[in-house]
Amino acid sequence: MLTVITPASGTALTTVETVKAGLDLTGADDDAWLADTIDRVSDRITGWCGRVFGQETVRETFRLHRPLPSLILSRWPVASIASAVEDGAPLSPDAFEISASDGILYRLNAKGRYLSWPPATVAVEYTAGWLLPGQAGRNMPGDIEQAAIDLVTRAYRARGRDPALRSEDVPDVYAASYFDTAKAFDNGLPPDLASALARYRTPGVA
Repeated sequence: MLTVITPASGTALTTVETVKAGLDLTGADDDAWLADTIDRVSDRITGWCGRVFGQETVRETFRLHRPLPSLILSRWPVASIASAVEDGAPLSPDAFEISASDGILYRLNAKGRYLSWPPATVAVEYTAGWLLPGQAGRNMPGDIEQAAIDLVTRAYRARGRDPALRSEDVPDVYAASYFDTAKAFDNGLPPDLASALARYRTPGVA
């Protein structure tokens, strides 16, 4: 069970200023459209990856019926762990160790050696995720932002035309061919961007 204690302060995976620089846009005429599109593509990427990218503080509870060599936290990367409580008893910080990049939590004995988590109820309060573009100290990987920029850029350049249109042929009156969007997209993302984001996807997301 996971409870969000402090929600992410933002969800946008890029900024209007960054997109405008890439498109060589000046002035504020497109700012509202860009901001709205950034929100939409950020939601699309977040949904495809099945995760929250911005930093959140959460409490995750594990009810263990048998010993386990480690606990796999739902959120990663882990920025910090505020507490780990085992059957109501707070554990000392030196009684556990976190692999921050993948959210794997290990139990340690008094000598600092690994041991299994015992059958117990374990509650872990921790902060996970990244600081997003536009936030002080941003540390979100650049390829995530680049995927958002690419989606916004494609949407901007496709304004006013059918996004499924592949080609047009005028000479003999008119002819057009269209993408089969069911095949051309991976649950809402173009294949190249889906491939770039695959390593950030939560395991088991359909």
